[in-house]
Amino acid sequence: MIKLKSPSGPGGQPPLDSLAAAFEEAIRLHRAGDAAKALAIYRRVLAAYPRHADALQMAGVATAQLGNPADGVPLIRRAIALRPNAPGYQLNLGNLLRMLGKLEDAAAAFRQAINLDPFYAEAHNNLGSTLKMLGRNDEALKAFQQAVRLKPGSVDALRNLAAVLMEQRRAAEAAPVLRALLERVPDDAEARRMLEQAEQAGPSL
Repeated sequence: MIKLKSPSGPGGQPPLDSLAAAFEEAIRLHRAGDAAKALAIYRRVLAAYPRHADALQMAGVATAQLGNPADGVPLIRRAIALRPNAPGYQLNLGNLLRMLGKLEDAAAAFRQAINLDPFYAEAHNNLGSTLKMLGRNDEALKAFQQAVRLKPGSVDALRNLAAVLMEQRRAAEAAPVLRALLERVPDDAEARRMLEQAEQAGPSL
């Protein structure tokens, strides 16, 4: 594991290349599923460079993954204060707020991510999921449709879109979505069951 204390830069601080290497090591560990070790390194990076926005944001994500989303939110908010135009930060803020049950705030964060990047398919999909949790299915449907338009291969967006269409008794529209989903995940038993139901229903469920 990378040591931040050596070599030292001006004023006893680690040089920027050492900080960057440490951050990359934390990302590697995080992607490998070791959020605890990653968080420890993010904290060491932040001890040396408190304004490292990416480390703040990823520390917030790791903190949430370790079961403390309420503690992760202020970390991501600090990152956003440093980089207000980063759509990924808004996405992760929305994810944590949704974990906390703050659905309106989560939806606002996902909308801000979309304002910053209208082509952010994941933000559209997460907005749709949040709106569905709020019972606003018509709005959720539009968000899922946009997510699929932007990223036709998104399994999550296809699944979410199909589910809303089936709930709205729009079997004829749901069927091609479910077929596209099954092309990507042929072993999805629930999608296959829904497709059979849609095909049996015909034009109206």
